[in-house]
Amino acid sequence: MLPLAAQTMALKITYQQKVKPQITALSGWDGNYTLYANGAQYAYMPTALMMAADSVLTVEGEGSVMADLNTNEIFDLRTIEGTTYLVTDTLPDRMWEMQPGTKDVLGQRCKKATLKLDDGSIVTAWYTEDIPIPVAPRGFFGLMGLVLELETPQYTCTANAMELSTPYTKVLPSSKAKRIKPSEVGAKLIP
Repeated sequence: MLPLAAQTMALKITYQQKVKPQITALSGWDGNYTLYANGAQYAYMPTALMMAADSVLTVEGEGSVMADLNTNEIFDLRTIEGTTYLVTDTLPDRMWEMQPGTKDVLGQRCKKATLKLDDGSIVTAWYTEDIPIPVAPRGFFGLMGLVLELETPQYTCTANAMELSTPYTKVLPSSKAKRIKPSEVGAKLIP
């Protein structure tokens, strides 16, 4: 369950996502992405595809992620051999380790944390406790505040704009996507 202060906020944060040159499989993931956080609902998707109708945000686009922190579910949109899938799973436990150091990102004082993935690689997050929403790009949530910069072995996401948003009544996955479990495609949910 989210803290009360986080449940009442609706924010849109724009990130510049840059895939590292050696990661050719994700080359189409470069560009501006928007993280939308509204209470326990969260979505991260290409900014150009962010559209809403009748107070409902529909999550579209390869590499988009949405989660419901109250139901403990995460949804990842993937295109495999021309078919769009909605890979559904439970939220993984994140064992973040706090690290020394701070830096300013988008005018916010951020603390550093790292996460060791199953394959041994390290994810680094810079988060601010001044915005008590435990979300981040691509589903790397669980810290005591909003992640404004994230570096994985595959890509880097850096916040470049933030604004208050009109809350949507629902955040829904694309109706065009076929629902599957990660085991059905042999895919890890979040790279």
